[in-house]
Amino acid sequence: MTLPALNPHFQELLNGYKSEYMASRNLADKTRVEYEADIRQFLAFLTDVPLSQIEQLQPGHIRAFLAHLDRLHLAGSSRRRKFSVVHSFCKWLKNANHIAHDPALQVEAPRTGEKEPRFLTKDEYQRLLAVVQQPRDRAIIQLILQTGIRLQEVYRLNCSDIKLPKKINKEAFGEMRISGKGRKERTLVLNAKICEALATWLAVRPEVETDALFVSKKRQRLSKRQIQNIVYKYFDRAGIDKAHVHTLRHTMATHHYAMGTDILTIKEILGHENLETTTIYITLAKKQQAIYMQKNAL
Repeated sequence: MTLPALNPHFQELLNGYKSEYMASRNLADKTRVEYEADIRQFLAFLTDVPLSQIEQLQPGHIRAFLAHLDRLHLAGSSRRRKFSVVHSFCKWLKNANHIAHDPALQVEAPRTGEKEPRFLTKDEYQRLLAVVQQPRDRAIIQLILQTGIRLQEVYRLNCSDIKLPKKINKEAFGEMRISGKGRKERTLVLNAKICEALATWLAVRPEVETDALFVSKKRQRLSKRQIQNIVYKYFDRAGIDKAHVHTLRHTMATHHYAMGTDILTIKEILGHENLETTTIYITLAKKQQAIYMQKNAL
């Protein structure tokens, strides 16, 4: 996609936002590219309004931009994300004394209109595990299912990030260092099921120069697309429809809450910045509990 050119004034503001706000937040490279594209789109829209000086920015301009995104048929989640980026831009403008007041504070965020996350039922995830016998693939699926880590986090894992107990049993735990969103690190406990799956894979993992935990037949780090394809292959074999890699993350969180794990613990495990993001699993868990009550009626 070709990004629109900006007038010198707006380009200078964008450069300042990148060098000050983005750098101070230590955002991931991909996130920085997305933020820059969103703000460039916003500033290009203001140019067409027309608005030439940022001091003239009003709440109505932001609402008009959101309406413009709606006319482009962007999903509610995409419009909400772009508004969040514009909100951060306006906050930076105010803090950097480019504007006297933050107009975004007077604008309501678009509704997402998103459906509830898909998660696997107990029967589905048991069927999934039953068809996964290859050590590497089983380790990948068990790792996501048991810890809820993201696809990007699986991709980044190295052998040096994993610490397994000398003897694997129900009382022993391992540890895993995760490089998550925004380059934030967290350490997760590995239960016996994950430790067993990882130990089985590491015992047959080929000797390669890379420290990557999961490698291909060509002895290179598995790409994110390859990890996706592995998971989708077993979804197909288990007869599981409309599921994605992230579905395993939702499955972990939903069933853990349904079985009594407190929401703050789940928040820390998933690496969520805000508790609000995690609370969706309360609703999902209650629905799962209702299914159990109906299925296991006395």
